[in-house]
Amino acid sequence: MPTEVMTDKMFDTETALLQCFPSKVQATTVMAVLEVLSNHSPDEEKDKEPSWEEDLFINNVFEQFAQELRDFENIINERNNDQTLRNTNEFHVIPYELLKPVSGPGVTGK
Repeated sequence: MPTEVMTDKMFDTETALLQCFPSKVQATTVMAVLEVLSNHSPDEEKDKEPSWEEDLFINNVFEQFAQELRDFENIINERNNDQTLRNTNEFHVIPYELLKPVSGPGVTGK
């Protein structure tokens, strides 16, 4: 039950602040997971599998999906280049690339 009487433990702000931060193990785990999740594999599914070309339905769906991804990337590029948008007309603004479907291997959005 809280009381109005302040103890020495309540005045130890450094310890209270340090308890708010994660441990080294927790921080390392989070950094490792974020690194793995933000990496693109060099063999991502942008090329058709040979078995997909045999099935006309799968081939058509893949082509439609690939076209939608290209359209999505074009929208991102257009918005990055649009000077009328508030978030793209500043000197220090980095182009948005996080959700771009096509990027090289490695971490996206560095």
